[in-house]
Amino acid sequence: MPTKPETKFTIIVALGMAFGALCVILGVRGSNYALLGAGILALVSGAVLLSMMLHRWSSKTKR
Repeated sequence: MPTKPETKFTIIVALGMAFGALCVILGVRGSNYALLGAGILALVSGAVLLSMMLHRWSSKTKR
């Protein structure tokens, strides 16, 4: 079954955000600020990518 590029992108971004959440949890538990910062960066960038994708998708459906 072929998948759309949007679906692959969403899955990759969601996995990256899950990894970011894991990094935040491990960074807080171990007082590792580098790991915490990397996790926050992954979560924020994933949220930005998802919001950009949703905005693009909604603008395509309005046409």
